[in-house]
Amino acid sequence: NFKDTSLDLKILSSLEYLDLQHCKKVKFDSDAFNAFLSLQILLLDSCLHLEEVSKGYGNLTSLQQLSFANCKNLKTIHARFKGMTNLKKLWLDGCENLKTCLWI
Repeated sequence: NFKDTSLDLKILSSLEYLDLQHCKKVKFDSDAFNAFLSLQILLLDSCLHLEEVSKGYGNLTSLQQLSFANCKNLKTIHARFKGMTNLKKLWLDGCENLKTCLWI
C-alpha cells in the first residue's frame, strides 16, 4: 500500500537495491530517484501507475539493473541511458503500451 514518494529520500543516498515491484498505487515524481546516487538495482515491475520514465533516471550512474517489466501503462521513456555507463540489464517485457523510447 506504499503511495507516497515525497519523503525526504536524501537520507537513502547509500541505498544500493530498491524493489518496488507490484506497487499498484504508487505514483513517482519525475525526480523521485535522483537521491539514490549509489543505487545499483531498481525493480519497478508491475507498477500500474507508471506511465512515463523521465530524464531524471539518466542520473542514476551507478545503476546496473533496471526493470520496468509488466508496467502495462508505461507509454514513454525519456531517460537518456547513455549516462548510465554501468547499466548491464534492462527489462521492458510486458510493456505493451510503450510507444516512445528516447534513450540513446
